[in-house]
Amino acid sequence: MHEMSVVINTVNMAEEYARKNGASKITKIVLEIGEFHSVVPEYIRYFFPDVVEGTMLEGAQLEIETVTGMARCRNCGAEYPWKKSNYRCPDCGSEECKIISGRDFVIKEISVQ
Repeated sequence: MHEMSVVINTVNMAEEYARKNGASKITKIVLEIGEFHSVVPEYIRYFFPDVVEGTMLEGAQLEIETVTGMARCRNCGAEYPWKKSNYRCPDCGSEECKIISGRDFVIKEISVQ
């Protein structure tokens, strides 16, 4: 599981952001995790309380938003949720597609005091 190191790096980045903005406490952090990203959101939630202990994020609220994996058909250009489409374009039936979203891990929001 690499989720613990992901949480540690996320905490470090959030603390750096807070310090640069003159804050002493982070009250909330919102993460966007694409459904195709290798990170498991449940493990992020599991490790978060232990990793933030003694940091500026101790007691902070963690929110995780899942980003749907979207595809663009290379045949007709339609955009659609890839997994829900049975991996075929719902417009033309083609299996030729390009994944256009759902692979990212993003710190969407940091609330500070």
